[in-house]
Amino acid sequence: MARYLGAYRSKRASKAVFIASIPPFLLKTADNPEGLEGTVFEGIKKGMAADRLAFLSQFLSNFYNVDVLRGKQISDQAVQLSCNIAAGAHPRAHWIASRRG
Repeated sequence: MARYLGAYRSKRASKAVFIASIPPFLLKTADNPEGLEGTVFEGIKKGMAADRLAFLSQFLSNFYNVDVLRGKQISDQAVQLSCNIAAGAHPRAHWIASRRG
């Protein structure tokens, strides 16, 4: 939404609200000292290139902290659904996202 409005503007929309959004720039830089090291994104790119689906499965398991929360706050089915949704994205979209940092 932000990119669309930034690129094309909108005469019909005067405001946009992002609730619990993820910052679009996560790389650690001089003006973003709280960001992540570049090695994190290199690891993502390598994992995606080696085996995208296995990477997504492991990434989501870590994201949901299933080793601690499985059966208590997250079900295997919820994790699998997230994997299915992520796997449905075009590989190019994953590649572009991993390059943005």
